Amino acid sequence: MTYVEDICISQAKRVFNNNLTKLIIKLREEVKELDDELFTERIDRDKVIGELGDVMYILNQIAEKFDTSPQKCLRKVYNKIQEREEQGMIKK
Repeated sequence: MTYVEDICISQAKRVFNNNLTKLIIKLREEVKELDDELFTERIDRDKVIGELGDVMYILNQIAEKFDTSPQKCLRKVYNKIQEREEQGMIKK
């Protein structure tokens, strides 16, 4: 690999990590907003749905960074839970 290629790869990794950091910060903000909606005296279903959508949107952006989708992630965790249930680690 040439010196220029090394610099390009290094820069690409910095940009990737910087963008990922921004997404994680945004995810924390959106989860806080969801938390605020869920722990009020009177829960507004439409607001909760909106905040869930915001969280899901950011999760989708993060998944895309790793060349996957929220559906694939959910399928993977579902399979893991199912295996644990079958092994008796989790009660149904």
